[in-house]
Amino acid sequence: MTDTCILDIGKYSSHFYSKKFIRREELTDSLNAIGASAFGLHDEWVKAGVSGPCLVYEVFKHYPGKGLLTYCERIFGPYHYQEDMPQLDWQLEDGDTVIVDYPCDKASTTFRQRHWTVYYTSECALDEGPWKLCGLPGLILYAEEDGGNFSFSCIGIESASKQTVAYRHIAISTKCTPQKMQRLKITEYADRKMFELQTMGISGEMYDANGKKVVEVPKKACLMEVYE
Repeated sequence: MTDTCILDIGKYSSHFYSKKFIRREELTDSLNAIGASAFGLHDEWVKAGVSGPCLVYEVFKHYPGKGLLTYCERIFGPYHYQEDMPQLDWQLEDGDTVIVDYPCDKASTTFRQRHWTVYYTSECALDEGPWKLCGLPGLILYAEEDGGNFSFSCIGIESASKQTVAYRHIAISTKCTPQKMQRLKITEYADRKMFELQTMGISGEMYDANGKKVVEVPKKACLMEVYE
């Protein structure tokens, strides 16, 4: 899956999110306010070009306070947790490249059982990057996990209008721990019925167009990070 994401960097905090996901959430809030049906919601998503798969998580660094990271993800409903900002042990390596006209240097780190190789530019002296990656003497413009499952590549940098960073659904979001969210993701793929019971309190069977019961094959979740 490929998605277009935005990293908003402010004076005190930052916000990483999918452009499609946020637009879809805003559209859904507006339509729910006027009592739109689930079918109506989907039709409007299609019209607005925000249907289909996208990243359904947001990462706030130094929010709601300095040194804190807030991670939000929609798992049927919205969930969030807070943790200390990651302290990554970066290794500066030989190698350089140019990304969106910015000269970049190479670095690598291992973070929660995945090894990342990145390119960062000191011409943007911000210790920021996509997702939870941060802590280098420059903005991370490219990052790839060695297994080839996850990667981020900058396609442009521009000045943005001033706005306050805030998680819109914090009041209705379920607060949990990183470990609980990890268990939910694992269960979502391994045992759908149990996942539905844990997240919605109900469960049901799935049938195909011919009325035949669908036999689901357990799958293994591909996690970006592993909490032991």
